[in-house]
Amino acid sequence: MEPASYAVGETDRPRARSQRPLIAVALSLALVFACVAGLAAVSLLTHRQSIEAEARRSLSGLAHLLSQQLSTEADSAAAALEQLAAYSRRSGGPSSSGEAWIQTLSTALAGLSGVGSLTVTDSDGNVTFSTLTETMGGSYATSGIFSELAANPMNDRLVADPPMRSPVDGRWVLPVGRTNRTTSGGLDGVLIATIAPARLTAFYRSVDAGPGAIVWVLSPAGEVLLREPSAGNPMQEPWPSLPLDPSKPAAENTGIHLAQLDASGSPFLTAYETNDTGLTIAVSRPESEIFAPWRKEFAAALVGMGILGLALLAIDFGLVRTLRRKA
Repeated sequence: MEPASYAVGETDRPRARSQRPLIAVALSLALVFACVAGLAAVSLLTHRQSIEAEARRSLSGLAHLLSQQLSTEADSAAAALEQLAAYSRRSGGPSSSGEAWIQTLSTALAGLSGVGSLTVTDSDGNVTFSTLTETMGGSYATSGIFSELAANPMNDRLVADPPMRSPVDGRWVLPVGRTNRTTSGGLDGVLIATIAPARLTAFYRSVDAGPGAIVWVLSPAGEVLLREPSAGNPMQEPWPSLPLDPSKPAAENTGIHLAQLDASGSPFLTAYETNDTGLTIAVSRPESEIFAPWRKEFAAALVGMGILGLALLAIDFGLVRTLRRKA
């Protein structure tokens, strides 16, 4: 039995040696494929991360720009109210000539692109003059603005009420006001401006945030005051559920959030920033649009790797046949 076994072993050794070049070729080609696949995967992953980082920078920059624009409108409103307070002291207060007040308010409003109306009240909170004539005779006596400013007439700080619907067109506005004092320093009423994000719609529409982008203006409670583009009533459309906390300073209500607007849609990457008015500007883009170019590259890489794999298999097959002929 031992000689027979010895003969088989002697026969298998040349065969095993003849298989080594074939195995080496196959392993070499597999290694080439694995290296190319690894490099392609690293390149795709790095590019995806780069695209995401650029999208985050771009959206954050736009949110900051739009937030600053709204802050500028608030600053302009504050400056206009200060000028109206000075006019009030010169002209005899909120009970002086109605025609002169209406003219002054209209002129001031014309220079404020983001303000919807200007209103003057007397010391009891009753509306004496307003660019919204429909509101004249109404009262701000129970409003937060009047209560806070009446309690401290020497307060020159701009005070805001929660967003409300305009009595004229139903759009959301943010009332802000300051004290109107007599020449002796006593309370002579308050001066109120309503910041109207909807008046900045053309500006928001002109912002190029990329395909599928949406610009939002949100109240401190996270309610949608404005959405561009909008198919109708923004309150009835899905909006990003952002981690806003009205009790925190504005600087802490700023960041980037990834979430779906609805259960069936693509996740949206949203950059948001809250300014001193308490309003939050958010800019969203669907993740599907952000990574659309990358997905094309990924598909092209898969096709390329498939072609490379087939080419390497053909090379392996040809080399195997050549080596077997020589053997």
